[in-house]
Amino acid sequence: MMAVTTQAQTALQKLEGAKKVFYEATLVQEATYRNALGEAIKDHGTRCEVFLLDFMPSRKKSDSFFNDPSDENHFLIRPYKTETKILNRRELSADEFKTLLPSLVQTVGVEKNTYGALCHMPIHGIRVYDQGILIVETSICYECGNFFINYPDSTSEWVGLSSREFEELMKKFMPIPESEIQRFNDYKSGKLGKEAKAKDKAKLKNAK
Repeated sequence: MMAVTTQAQTALQKLEGAKKVFYEATLVQEATYRNALGEAIKDHGTRCEVFLLDFMPSRKKSDSFFNDPSDENHFLIRPYKTETKILNRRELSADEFKTLLPSLVQTVGVEKNTYGALCHMPIHGIRVYDQGILIVETSICYECGNFFINYPDSTSEWVGLSSREFEELMKKFMPIPESEIQRFNDYKSGKLGKEAKAKDKAKLKNAK
């Protein structure tokens, strides 16, 4: 019995060591990809769309391998396998995109991922294109301090926001209406009331 226990401990130790190497290598690969994504935006981004989003996702996608929103009025929140309503959208002018570009590249290409809070209530979205080819698409939550990155292995993970300038410029180019700020504050404080809050929470359920 003693030998079995010792062998089991040795096996666990080897697996723990392998897990550590695996996760450390994964972090390096993700950082390398984020850096390349930032460089692609800087060198090849030709146009940029910004979005005002409903901070409560409206429906959950039943297909785990979805690639597109239900329609042009919805925006994908890939880590949650959900989508949310687009409340407003606009394409940045060339000068506006040029102004946003440095902080956007810094945000997307960040080396160390702090992840932000483990929640996401997006108010902004962004899409950057090389002509008609989508380079990056993500939603942004300033409350939780995160956005998501789609990695080549089909995983989507939260990445911590690292640039205050990026937030300020996004709010400048796509202002958040006072009504949405109030609705968000009411939601956080519980002032929406049971019925309204239950309605918002119901949006997270599967929709067939």
